[in-house]
Amino acid sequence: MMPGKILLLLVVFAIISPHIVMADCNLEQKAAILVECHDYLSRNARNIVAPKPWSPCCRKVRDVPNRDMECIIRLLSNTERIMFVEIRINNLEQLSCGAARALGAGGEGQGRAPCRGTRPERAG
Repeated sequence: MMPGKILLLLVVFAIISPHIVMADCNLEQKAAILVECHDYLSRNARNIVAPKPWSPCCRKVRDVPNRDMECIIRLLSNTERIMFVEIRINNLEQLSCGAARALGAGGEGQGRAPCRGTRPERAG
């Protein structure tokens, strides 16, 4: 009887453990992103402008391991799903928030990397 219980516990642990490992973000990170990126993420936003790499919004995005915005989206409540645009949350991962890696220690001026998808290329 004892080996059966151990086997059952191992099966339950194997089913539950991948979900624990996949949860790289937390509720505090979600809340910080929703507050700092509110102007970009809100459904009621009048001017939708991508956040700058040095903005508090992008700093909070970089606090999430691997900038995993899908994880943040999974943590949204039903009310938050109504208030915020999920695709914009997902876009934070690819927008200018990733360009700050090339900035100097102070974050200003030194060798800024071009932001993908924020400005069209000019011919000429």
